[in-house]
Amino acid sequence: MKSKEKIWKYLILYFFLYAYHFIVEKFPGDDEYFSKISNQKTIIEWLYSRYMDWSSRIFPDAMAYLLLDHKVWLWRLFNPLLLIFLAAAMARIWKRKITLLEILAVLSILGFFAQNVLSSGVFWITGSMNYLWPITLGLLVMVPFADKIFRNLSLNNNFLFTLYLLLASLASVGNEQVSLCISCFAILSHIVLLAKKQSLDRKLLAMTIVMILGTSIMLLAPGNEERWIQEAAYWYPGFENLTLKEHLYLGTIWAFGKIFYDMRFLVFLGSFITIITCFQSEQLKNHFIFKIFTISFTGIIIINLTGLGQEWLISFTNIKDFDFSANLLSFYKMNKPFILALFPYIFWIIYSLMLGYLMIKSTKYKIFVSICLLAFIATLAVMFFSPTIYGSGNRVLTAGSVILGLVIAGELLEKNWIRNPFYLSILACFPIMNLGYMLLKWMRDGFNPFL
Repeated sequence: MKSKEKIWKYLILYFFLYAYHFIVEKFPGDDEYFSKISNQKTIIEWLYSRYMDWSSRIFPDAMAYLLLDHKVWLWRLFNPLLLIFLAAAMARIWKRKITLLEILAVLSILGFFAQNVLSSGVFWITGSMNYLWPITLGLLVMVPFADKIFRNLSLNNNFLFTLYLLLASLASVGNEQVSLCISCFAILSHIVLLAKKQSLDRKLLAMTIVMILGTSIMLLAPGNEERWIQEAAYWYPGFENLTLKEHLYLGTIWAFGKIFYDMRFLVFLGSFITIITCFQSEQLKNHFIFKIFTISFTGIIIINLTGLGQEWLISFTNIKDFDFSANLLSFYKMNKPFILALFPYIFWIIYSLMLGYLMIKSTKYKIFVSICLLAFIATLAVMFFSPTIYGSGNRVLTAGSVILGLVIAGELLEKNWIRNPFYLSILACFPIMNLGYMLLKWMRDGFNPFL
């Protein structure tokens, strides 16, 4: 009886998410373009031409070919399922046995994503195939690695092993950010096993080889160079002439804006949960870094609620008005406008270091959380060298948002905070408003992935 009740609860969750997708329709541009391809080429011809001339994302391109013509109804069936699998995978990495309440908690964390990330990377048809789907498969593939490293449990089921091999191959040719992340996580897992003087797990090793092969297929695609040339000419003429220093300079300005403005609600959630977690620790709650961080976070919330002085914290582009290197070399002559332009960078760097330090100190999975935070930065850093850095939109933040959400989920699940619906209802308040407001905008203006 209890198992039947659980099934019904999952079905209710699924149909709730499924209903949300009904307002999503084909959007002019990529959706319309991909929907016509099946009338012009076979799937083999399509994937070959894409791989040679434009895209190494074999899995999303195949899904777009199969579903975007007359099978959008299938996408509406699959996408909410992938959302549930994503939440379940994020929870499953941290725990062997997970409950529906914990899956709902992780879904609530996803609701803290920026609307332009959700709309373009999760609910847009083409965007979901290129981001949500590979990310979900990638996290599912990480589950047996987490079981082995965290819980010393091996993957003994041959059917599951075959399934994981399939998922690993699809995820590794699905998205560059995902492919690099899962390959690096897998390699690091084997290094950890060797450090523990344990023998390498053959099944995990086979999965790792599949992922590395998939990553190599993506990175070595002839279409990558052709696409880079065309996109540089369209989005950022002269991008190929930028020096490494200029890439880092422009990329840093872009990344700070994305993290501390577009992704601010996720950062705030992580900060709030970290403060509560540390407050429960006798050692950490008296630490001077915790006290400074708590005061800083309180100040940030007050500034965001009142709007007073907010420009001091988010005016990241003002630094472009100055010769950055010259001013730093003659720091004793720095004028007030330059100091104000530099202030948000100094503030958020210190804030980020404190947040990362407290996140790592408050968990027993210190190495894993550290790697996740580095991977979060890496998913943004790869955009420093893409000519679409200002053209791709915020869908490129989906992978980074999920990784940061994974760390936040770990804080919740490790401390077993989600023990009853009351805590969940508090956590879900903002996501309900966030998703509700996004839905209202779609109902008023029509579906648009680029909010």
